[in-house]
Amino acid sequence: MNVFLESRSIISKTPFWYFCFALFFLLLVFLSPSLIPAPDASLKVENVFFISDSDTGLKTNKRRRVQLPHDWRKINSTVESGWYQIPVTMTDPVDQSLLLFITHIQQIADIWVDQIPVKSNVPDHVVSGRIWSRPLISTLPSNTLRPGEHLIEIYLHSSPSANGLLGEVYLGPAHLIQPVWEWRYHYRFTLVAVITFGMLFLSLFMGVLWLLRRQDTMYGWFTACTFFWTLHNIPHFIDPPHAISSNIWDGIYFTLLGWMLISLVIFFHRYIGKTYPIREKWLIAYALIGAIPFFILPQNLLHQYDWLFWGISLLAIGLYAAFFLLYAHSNNPTIEIKLLLIAIILILTFGLNDFLVTAGLIDRTRGLLIHYSGLPTMLILIWFLLSRFINALAESELLNLELEQRIKNKETELKENYEQLKKMEQEQLLSDERGRIMQDVHDGVGGQLVAMLAEIENDRISKTGLRDALAESLTDLRLVIDSLDTASEDLPTLLGMLRSRLQPRLDGNGIKLHWGVKPLPVLEDFGPRKALHLMRILQESISNVLKHSKAKNLYVTTESKFAHEDIHEIKILIRDDGCWTDESNRTTRGLKNMRKRAKSINAKLDIHSSGKGTSVEIILSGVEKK
Repeated sequence: MNVFLESRSIISKTPFWYFCFALFFLLLVFLSPSLIPAPDASLKVENVFFISDSDTGLKTNKRRRVQLPHDWRKINSTVESGWYQIPVTMTDPVDQSLLLFITHIQQIADIWVDQIPVKSNVPDHVVSGRIWSRPLISTLPSNTLRPGEHLIEIYLHSSPSANGLLGEVYLGPAHLIQPVWEWRYHYRFTLVAVITFGMLFLSLFMGVLWLLRRQDTMYGWFTACTFFWTLHNIPHFIDPPHAISSNIWDGIYFTLLGWMLISLVIFFHRYIGKTYPIREKWLIAYALIGAIPFFILPQNLLHQYDWLFWGISLLAIGLYAAFFLLYAHSNNPTIEIKLLLIAIILILTFGLNDFLVTAGLIDRTRGLLIHYSGLPTMLILIWFLLSRFINALAESELLNLELEQRIKNKETELKENYEQLKKMEQEQLLSDERGRIMQDVHDGVGGQLVAMLAEIENDRISKTGLRDALAESLTDLRLVIDSLDTASEDLPTLLGMLRSRLQPRLDGNGIKLHWGVKPLPVLEDFGPRKALHLMRILQESISNVLKHSKAKNLYVTTESKFAHEDIHEIKILIRDDGCWTDESNRTTRGLKNMRKRAKSINAKLDIHSSGKGTSVEIILSGVEKK
């Protein structure tokens, strides 16, 4: 009762022009066969006889005259094949080609003229195929043009039984028959092929959109709908492969129509912004379970199941879709919902025609029309998608303008905040730098001075030792000063400063310096802190050479390479030719500090000793500073 009241409310709210449009289109569809051109009536063959095949042989003597079009459903439900005989008398010689034109054939037909097989002028799949209610045309052999009596025979085979149909037959000159044939051929085949491939392209396009936007399931169901519709249209212009039986082919055809309609209904749900999990699960379950009988029933029951159960249920689902859109329109009367309503009305109208044709309730020469509804529906949906795209662009432009204004406001705000933060940051940097310098002076120069003071107070240091200690303290102090230099980011310059500080000590110990420093890229985030740690590592390495190795030569080399993508890898190698006599020196606090400093600046440190000397390798990595 509630459903009835709700439906009544929806109908009362529906604009009157909707019903006018639906009625107009319904009349247009059902009157459309009269709009298809036909050859001149004088060329129509009236004298036609039919002979039904028996179980024991062909062409029995039970010949009877029939009126074309001849529908087997109206004569005998068991007829599977039969012969049509058309006597033709030629009184005068004919000097031009004669064409035999049959407006409708269902399903498999062969033609003979005076017991000579006649090949059709169209592709084989149209002649011998199972395509519904197709036209056929053939050029008569030359002996038919001679005066006298001639017999045209048409052998028609139907599967399932009683499904045969022979339309009107015309015989006449090519210039009168050919134009009408071409019109019907393009209407029945070319137009359907264009619609089908257009829907296939639309399905692929929407499928790509759905893959890019998985969260928008509306595109996924639209893709499924157009894909099933494409497959459903194929049998209207392509004959089934020989490997597929007629039962399976017909079952697939009927099943795809239902799957297309159910996918379309769920697409409507998604577009309106509604989700009905239980309702949609029932629809999907029905689509799967309802299709099973098509693949297990025999041929004669398969078609009855289609129009007695499957077809009626699909009409009910289509009516539900129409009422659903009417209800959505009553709440939100947008142009998009109006167009979707027009689309479902088109589909329902063509579907009703096909249901009545397949059930044999109206003239079967009308043919099936549901595949033609794909063209206006496709155009409506393309317009709908384009309008959504254009609206999205307009909204995007509006949002961009608002965003630009917000960005300008934020830029002004950020500039003011930046100036404040910059001032605070400079104060913080100065404070941090003071702390770092104080720490380095305390740990380096301060520690050395305290140690020297203790040695002097205890009279445990010689003048030479005091001189060396003071020299090392001065070197440490200069390293701290050098790390504050603006050129500390440039490694070759930094290494050059270290060389100038340590060269006198190397010369004083009789060690020859071999300098192999090459130009190196400036790395980002390589400031005074990292520069000082690197200088400390290098200083400790060279100090160990001076104190423990007894080397004669010291080699300092550098190289740079790309580790991967934009990451540079800089290697600094310090190598001597000395011999370490005290193995314990390698684990002293100085070496531990070197590793600690390397870790703090994310550098790799590798120390290797052999009988031929010791090498210290430092590897820095980072992006080159622009």
